[in-house]
Amino acid sequence: MKPFMSFFCFLFILMLLGCSKEEVGQRSATDKEEGSHTAVQLPKEGDEMESVQLGSVVLVDYVGTLDNGDMFDTSVREEAEKADILNPERNYTPLRVSVGQKQVIPGFEEALIGMKVGESKTVAISPEKAYGQVDEGLVQKVPIDIFKNAGMQPIAGTMVQFQSRDGRPVSALIQEIQEDSVLVDMNHPLAGETLHFRLTVNQIQ
Repeated sequence: MKPFMSFFCFLFILMLLGCSKEEVGQRSATDKEEGSHTAVQLPKEGDEMESVQLGSVVLVDYVGTLDNGDMFDTSVREEAEKADILNPERNYTPLRVSVGQKQVIPGFEEALIGMKVGESKTVAISPEKAYGQVDEGLVQKVPIDIFKNAGMQPIAGTMVQFQSRDGRPVSALIQEIQEDSVLVDMNHPLAGETLHFRLTVNQIQ
């Protein structure tokens, strides 16, 4: 086993989140910031309809699914209810995206370019333009003493969050508990997945 102790010496556990990998996928897969409902202003008759461009600020509703049809995220409360992934603590509102600012995954942002208010479309986003392929190098054994020293009991299937010296959060899924180590996966929960999004542009600012 490669010695990873030195790697984790500058990381410390912030918290142990009581959620499974599937539940993590239900959180904002686009790593978004929440928007707010705003009245949609349609163009007047005869006016040229504006389309999304680099620099546009867009309010967009989305439904995200996997290849097998399972929904992992949505901005629409009714859709979340139907898919049984409703988070009662979440405020379901259109996502606000500043196009070109890398606030969302590349494929999501690219799909918005050229869309107009009221337009809907469905796109498939490859892992390369989403959360990347699974990197086996990010599956590592961590000394169990790290958890013990933090007063925490590692539980397989839950998430832990580390923080580096520069303050960057690093999340990991606990895969297996061994006698003196814990196997953790630091890949994004949606790594390696082709993501399917149904997008609807509500407003362009």
